[in-house]
Amino acid sequence: MSAVPGTSRHRPHAAWLTLVARACLVAGLGWPTLSLAGSPVEACSLPLVPGGGGLADVWAVDGGEIGNVIIADGMAYVGGDIKVVGPATGPAALVDLVTAQVIPGFPKITGPNADLDTVISDGEGGWYVAGDFTAVGGVARNRLARVLSDGSVDPGFDPGVDDEIQAMALADGVLYVGGSYSMIGGQSRTNLAALDPDTGAVSAWNPAPNSSVGAIVVQGGTVFVSGRFSAIGGQSRNLVAALDAGTGAAHPWNANVGGGNRVAAMALDGSTLFIGGVFTTVGGSSRRNLAAVDTVTAVVDGWDPGVEENTSADITALAVSAGSLYVVGRFASLGGGVPRRGGGAYEIASGVLTAWDPDIEGTVWSVTTTASSVLVGGNFRSAGGMARLNLAALDPLSGAAQAMDLPAAQSVDSLAVDGDRLLAGGSFAALGGVRRHGLAAFDLATGALAGWAPQLPPIGRVAVMARSGNVLYLGGQFTSVNGDPRSNLAAIDLVSGATLPWNPGADGLVRTLAVDGGSVYVGGEYFNIGGQARDGLAEVDAGSGLVTAWSPAAAGVTALALGPDAAFVVTGRDRSGGGGGGAAAFDRSTGAATAWLPQPAGSISALGRDNAGVLLGGNFQQVGGQNRNALAEVDGNVGAPTLWTTSFAAETTIFGMSVGSDQIAVAGSLYFDALRGSAPVGAPAAILQRDTGSPRWSASVVGAGRSVAISPAVVAVTGIFREIGRGRMLLFCRDPIFEGGFEGIATP
Repeated sequence: MSAVPGTSRHRPHAAWLTLVARACLVAGLGWPTLSLAGSPVEACSLPLVPGGGGLADVWAVDGGEIGNVIIADGMAYVGGDIKVVGPATGPAALVDLVTAQVIPGFPKITGPNADLDTVISDGEGGWYVAGDFTAVGGVARNRLARVLSDGSVDPGFDPGVDDEIQAMALADGVLYVGGSYSMIGGQSRTNLAALDPDTGAVSAWNPAPNSSVGAIVVQGGTVFVSGRFSAIGGQSRNLVAALDAGTGAAHPWNANVGGGNRVAAMALDGSTLFIGGVFTTVGGSSRRNLAAVDTVTAVVDGWDPGVEENTSADITALAVSAGSLYVVGRFASLGGGVPRRGGGAYEIASGVLTAWDPDIEGTVWSVTTTASSVLVGGNFRSAGGMARLNLAALDPLSGAAQAMDLPAAQSVDSLAVDGDRLLAGGSFAALGGVRRHGLAAFDLATGALAGWAPQLPPIGRVAVMARSGNVLYLGGQFTSVNGDPRSNLAAIDLVSGATLPWNPGADGLVRTLAVDGGSVYVGGEYFNIGGQARDGLAEVDAGSGLVTAWSPAAAGVTALALGPDAAFVVTGRDRSGGGGGGAAAFDRSTGAATAWLPQPAGSISALGRDNAGVLLGGNFQQVGGQNRNALAEVDGNVGAPTLWTTSFAAETTIFGMSVGSDQIAVAGSLYFDALRGSAPVGAPAAILQRDTGSPRWSASVVGAGRSVAISPAVVAVTGIFREIGRGRMLLFCRDPIFEGGFEGIATP
């Protein structure tokens, strides 16, 4: 599939300015005219989410903050801290360990901060899942749920929890649940409870640890729990305890862990309990972060694993398999100084460190095993000598990476195996799919990810893009593009993705770009650009990359819009004397500050300009002493507010906008006075009529938008969309949304 059509589409009617988040693209750059009722809207062929209000069912863009999105020549180009583009799994993904592929259809975990902290098998082909969520597969569930073997949510299991669950264990017909909470299943329980695994009913068992529980293992009639507590089951116990499975009382068993703040992991092997975490003594003996304790006597074993003596070292998870103890976490050496980064293994019989050496670049949070693999999840970039992003399958003898390569952009925090299936939980929105490094593109005819794949370094990010013809200018925080040295500022070919010679370079973060004719205006947090001293704002020749003599006294520019005679900016310096950041304008010929001072009572995040005036978007309720919520129009001379108003409610925040001749599209957390109701969060995007400010449409999903771009067929919105498990970018088809002349508004 061709990433981008071979020719650009330059339309003569592109006489308006588009500001996408913090990017400013000025008139004449080939952007199609946008219009409201009565104007043509092109047909959209993207696959749609059923009942999604025009939401396209495309792969999720996942990673950190997204800069902005640009629509050009039938493509949507997105830049940011992008790591993975893949199936929109949400924070739970079921994997076939035979094919090493994601099994589609697992119910999506959703909520304002949706993630999974712990998952276990229910022993019947289903799963218990716990974390921060409000729904599973569209069924309301508060932090704890059961997914049955057929993929449906168990209708009879709905205990509900008021705070975090960190550990679960299923044994002898009881589901033990530990964490940091005070209520579960409508009953008062502090950090630990026992539930009926079918009904979710809370039993009378109530050990009441005085701090959080992070791990649970069960052996016979004894429940071993560990965490951060110092008292449990009516007795003083430091970080680990043995409880009676019937009464919840603490057994006399007392390992007396000290010198640290938690036991995060446990694993059983016969009469030996292995414990890992952050500590320095066990039973009065020196043991750093890892120890073996007798399950009957609580006597610490003579084995000293020799975890590195570093205050940042941490054992996070343990697994016992085939005579070996697998140890993972955050450390650089084991066995008294033997290099082992992130993972190592000991032969249980001898206590000797084995040859298993996965050399994991990052932190590992979870580990589980099968007969042929050691599976690890966490926050890492490589494992077993191969690029592996947060999830890896490793050889159980050598630690070398196996073939499975299912990248996750965010942390994988919990793993559970049932037969040949693996359930992975964490904070990701997409697991599997394709790696992308800072940039990606979607074909707007099919919704498919394009082959276009310029590459930034793993820790680089694109904060802003601006287009001029077939040139795409990039700003952000990076040291190279496609392996070519570039300091925070670059230009690439829109068709091929190849790096262009343009290379001014800036010594700090570039936040905003504007292209006008032969100039690129660059705003950000830098002091030098192209070898010239400039305080956060500069004009660069679009062809040569040379910095012009224009040198305004700006600082920390975060947003930028161009007028014929002035550059309007949001800076880190408040020129009105109110403290903090503010808005300013500079003469485009001399660089001198103009009289334009709009004086909003709050912060500005986005700017736009058209023939009627300058538009301010942000988090404010007044501008120039006049009531204006989040979006205001001011004149271009002194910044006085005009009579133009909108119906945004006071809690609205706007982060990005696109300004057309007869409409304005905005992105943020949006509330309208007429639609406020009791919605807990606002819509991520909306379209307003330019002349009246009245709303024409708002996205029928919840989330926090950051930028917005529009074509005659598609609305593209970037932001955070955990509530619907869709990653960092949404595409909407305009034809079903705007049917009937754009009348009516879909409520958030």
